[in-house]
Amino acid sequence: MKWIFGYGSLLWRPGFDFEVKKAASIFGWERRIWHSSIDHRGTESFPGRVATIVPVVGGVCEGVAYGVVDAKWSDTLSYLDDREKAGYKRKYVLSDVEGMGSKSVVTYVSRPFNKWVSERETDRELINRIVNAKGESGRNIDYLMRLDRTLVDLEIVDAHIGRLVRLVC
Repeated sequence: MKWIFGYGSLLWRPGFDFEVKKAASIFGWERRIWHSSIDHRGTESFPGRVATIVPVVGGVCEGVAYGVVDAKWSDTLSYLDDREKAGYKRKYVLSDVEGMGSKSVVTYVSRPFNKWVSERETDRELINRIVNAKGESGRNIDYLMRLDRTLVDLEIVDAHIGRLVRLVC
């Protein structure tokens, strides 16, 4: 069995077959709503913002690990590579998977960082994008609120997401 780590929309919509779903964490990374979405939650002329993970010394990103059987691994990666094609690259990292110990997992990170990640936006600029952007998968604000609800349901506290939700409200 091989593993996929989800921290954004994969938490509520994996879109692939898996055998097992477990709570998981990756260390040295944190979730941010900084990835420029030019397809799912925005357009090329007005990109939305969706989740990515960024390296942070001492950081932890909690999410979900999906166990995929070997026979479905290639199809799963093909599906995810296509789904995450707008600025994400596949990356192998170590994850603490509930009840399984440390596992190598595949996740997706923004690459090249300087093209896809908008880490220097002011709060006002970021909230304006979140409130006004819309792409083929819907409104950007719906993405943020769904991510927040999912994290609450999973009992994951994420200060960045919670702060953005408070600012939007």
